[in-house]
Amino acid sequence: MDRPSGARGSQGADDGGEGAQPRVLLERPDGSLVGTFTSVLDAVAAADAGCVVVLPPAAFEGSLVLSKALHITSRTQLAGAGAGAWAGAGAGAGAGAGAGAVLVSRTRQPALTVLAPGVSVAGVAFHQCGDYRVVGPGVILPLPSPRADDAARGSGGAAEDEEVCCVRVGASGTLALEQCVISSTRGACAVARGAEAVLEMQCCRLADGAAGGVMFDGAGGGLARTDVVRCGRFGVLLAGGAAPAVTDSQVHDGSGDGVAAAGAGTRGSVIDCQVFRNAGAGLRVSGGADPRVERCRVHSGYGAGVVVEAGGKGLLRGNEVFGNGGAGVEARDGGVLLLEGNKVHSQAGHGVLVSGANAHLRDNEVYGNALAGVLVRLEGRAEVRNCNIFGGAQSGVVVESRAAAALSGNVVQANGQCGVEVRDDASVSMLENVARCNGHMGVYLYNGAHGEVRGNDICNNGMSGATPPLSFSPHVPPAPPPLPPDHSPRQA
Repeated sequence: MDRPSGARGSQGADDGGEGAQPRVLLERPDGSLVGTFTSVLDAVAAADAGCVVVLPPAAFEGSLVLSKALHITSRTQLAGAGAGAWAGAGAGAGAGAGAGAVLVSRTRQPALTVLAPGVSVAGVAFHQCGDYRVVGPGVILPLPSPRADDAARGSGGAAEDEEVCCVRVGASGTLALEQCVISSTRGACAVARGAEAVLEMQCCRLADGAAGGVMFDGAGGGLARTDVVRCGRFGVLLAGGAAPAVTDSQVHDGSGDGVAAAGAGTRGSVIDCQVFRNAGAGLRVSGGADPRVERCRVHSGYGAGVVVEAGGKGLLRGNEVFGNGGAGVEARDGGVLLLEGNKVHSQAGHGVLVSGANAHLRDNEVYGNALAGVLVRLEGRAEVRNCNIFGGAQSGVVVESRAAAALSGNVVQANGQCGVEVRDDASVSMLENVARCNGHMGVYLYNGAHGEVRGNDICNNGMSGATPPLSFSPHVPPAPPPLPPDHSPRQA
């Protein structure tokens, strides 16, 4: 990092006048000056633990490794970072925008690696790219990497390598980032790995990560008021037993999943966030992960809004899931879903889809979806209690393909086809529900379906109340398994 770029003609009198080399200041914790440097590496080498490195508005090239507690800051506010980064997501000039200090890595090595506790950075941009052009004081424009560069690194290119990243926090490192901008045309924007690693981001912007946004692999920390935009396979990934807190942030316009949690022991929380316009699932939980998702808006995705699969457990409470290209919420392939107090509406597919999985739906509103409000199939098991399921283009609840559902205390009304439709050797237990004002039948059991229909108010439907009639010989279906003790509703 001994070659400053972009300083020529851009420094004020404080930096020695036009044409002068940028000055990096090294200060003690009490604010007294240790010295001035033209190289960030020299300033860091001369610093004692606890010192402050103050960067000018210039671009510095290289790979900075910190093995002692330092605070690095810039004299100028970055464009595209700060509190406005959250509110103005997608409206900025891209990851390269900014008038502050910029640290650039042109190799597979991170621009910043943290190996020690107690490191903090404020108001600095980090970019990992190939060629770039300086377009202003401390402002760079990353340029496309030559094809030969990608070929030299393998046919997959850096976009397929999760080990490449712009900012890395090692096993014993702790890093607090505030009002920073991070991008990578080669890998992920940031990775924190290890049980003792901690990465905290506040009011930051992660943009254009070729392989992803930020990954917590067994690490702690989290994101607050941070914007994650246009990243590759994931926006935020929780893995390896990590338990970070993602709050009040936006994850959007990615080419993969928005937020993903994977692996046994992975928990964490996603609260008060917006997740939208991602090409994959807005939220994906798999492989034994068990995060808590509350008060989020998951919308406008090209696939499903939420997917819980392959042994994943999802607790979703008080969220709004709408306007997605697939199902709003999908539990499949052995997933366990608990859906409490959510609004799931206006999907191009089903509202809630349970396929070969277990689901517990309580106190939700499911409405205005293009396909079934709730579909349970392929030996899935679902408990649906005290939900309002209405206004869908097709049936309110469909149970099929040897699946089983227990419905109690629900209101299923004003759907385009049946209120409740059970078919293809599936079974249902309907106790004390309301099925009214649906376009076809209130309750329709056919093609080998069986179940118990008792104590319901079935009225004002377009064709008939229930078929077969309620004297139909019932066979009580197997109930969905109870929630395991470690998946009971957790308090916020």
